[in-house]
Amino acid sequence: MPWAAPADERLPWEGLHGDMDKLLEVMAGPVEQLNVYADIAGPQGDAKLELRWITMLTMTGALRRFAANCIYSLVTYGRQPHYIVATFDDSSAAECARMRLPCADAKAFMPDHQLVDGQHLFGSQAASAMWWAKQRLAHHLLGRNLTVHGTDIDVVYYRDVRKSYSRAFEMLRADAVFAAEEAPPDEWSKPLSREAYINHMNAGVYALHPNQRTMDFFDRWLARGKREGNDQIALNREIYRSYGLCYSHTQCRLTQLQGLMAVWKHPHFWQHTSCIQGSLGEGGHCDKRRLYEYDKWTSDGILEHYWGEHIHLGYYTDAERAAGYRNKDYKQAKYDFCDEMLRFSGAAQPANVLDVGCGFGGTSRHLGKMFPRAQVQGITLSPKQVERATELAKERGLDNVSFKVMDALAMDYPDDTFDLVWACESGEHMPDKRKYIEEMVRVLKPGGTLVIACWCQREETPAAPFSASEKQQLQFLYDEWAHPYFISIQEFVRLMEGTGQLEGIASDDWSKQTLPDWHNSIWSAAKEPWYLMQRPHTWYRTFRDILGLLRMHDGFSCGLMQYGMMKGVKKAKATSPGATK
Repeated sequence: MPWAAPADERLPWEGLHGDMDKLLEVMAGPVEQLNVYADIAGPQGDAKLELRWITMLTMTGALRRFAANCIYSLVTYGRQPHYIVATFDDSSAAECARMRLPCADAKAFMPDHQLVDGQHLFGSQAASAMWWAKQRLAHHLLGRNLTVHGTDIDVVYYRDVRKSYSRAFEMLRADAVFAAEEAPPDEWSKPLSREAYINHMNAGVYALHPNQRTMDFFDRWLARGKREGNDQIALNREIYRSYGLCYSHTQCRLTQLQGLMAVWKHPHFWQHTSCIQGSLGEGGHCDKRRLYEYDKWTSDGILEHYWGEHIHLGYYTDAERAAGYRNKDYKQAKYDFCDEMLRFSGAAQPANVLDVGCGFGGTSRHLGKMFPRAQVQGITLSPKQVERATELAKERGLDNVSFKVMDALAMDYPDDTFDLVWACESGEHMPDKRKYIEEMVRVLKPGGTLVIACWCQREETPAAPFSASEKQQLQFLYDEWAHPYFISIQEFVRLMEGTGQLEGIASDDWSKQTLPDWHNSIWSAAKEPWYLMQRPHTWYRTFRDILGLLRMHDGFSCGLMQYGMMKGVKKAKATSPGATK
């Protein structure tokens, strides 16, 4: 991140704060071709446009930590390093420069050139002025033939930003994509109404193609705002006829033929939050990835209803696979997996257990019941998972099981704390696999056991490189469920060996034992569709998840993916020469 760069390193955008043209030249993404519909005034049908992307953020000095959080997630997990940070007053410009961000002096875009003191951001007049300045800046960037991604600084990204919007531009030929920020809990169970969508136009999270339709839309939007005041939601209602929602290739085209901007409503909400409490260091950035999908899965209850308390694959014996996966209870398969994983680990009567990436705590509670004298702690990045896991532990009277919001890559526990460190299907989500292993080994007591279950990709070697189709398949699996990357079973073993602190390291491939669970997860929902049918707001995401499950099954069945099981025991600490016993 820029604020972490060495002090003597000059960043390419520094010194360009007052020169918007040069700053955009440095920061806009590389030229790429997209298939889009030509403007109405131009040739009919498809056109290939050479476009560059830019993400536009707005910042005030009072919200530097929010800005840092957004940028960290945008660049690290959203894979979008091409951004500018617009500042509208002297205090925000100074703070932006202090953080060494690519700052753009945007005071000229404030309504009537009225500057806003950053410390009063939460005042309605100041916030409204900032919002209008952002739209004026977006209009200016469209005029520079840039595809504009607008975001607010309190939004956290968890997947590839450009790709998530590009799909709509490529598949639907839409002119714009508007996405809502997190809906309040009482809205999660409701379909998105026209009125609610008009309100979501106010969220300020969008992507826009530079063409005449988007320019005309912003012209009308800004002109009406100047004439009729800055009531954003009321204004959005008034200009509803200036755009049309479209969900298909043909529908978007018909909308455009009416001279309207074709808008696709992005199916994913973006997380609207600051960092996990306490995770902001002096540099001001969020060094913990908060996965909104986990909170969402927990809140809507879909996973818990169909999968039970365990968010991991199940285990099927040779006899059960021969009899057919539909004959085995889907939820019981997950308990069986826990028992088999414990047997694989070789751990016996641990006193302190850590469940890394605990979900809503099914495995933690299972281990707590198996070892009633042990203290079991589960950690996850999701506060909602901690909340639900704690509720279920109390319902079952398990006072030896507890849960915390904690980053597995920077745990708060002292060295040598746990007898058993259990990591089931959490490594897939870790952006730094080496740190993941090192942290778990650090908190493991000498003589304690580390056991890991993780989706892995096959080992790539010079003799067996990934083919183009395999790389494409892996990229889909990375993107669909926001996985940073996979590694091989062999690489996990090398990382464990590389710590120099483990012995008895062993591994196995349980692809055969777990493969039926991918299809069984779909079958479990097909047998009882009514719970899902009553929640239409989840249908799109569920469809995408089913596609992901099928592609995962294909990956494991063809050998591209492998189900890795790894274990090791922490060595006793060496005693210094001459030490007394």
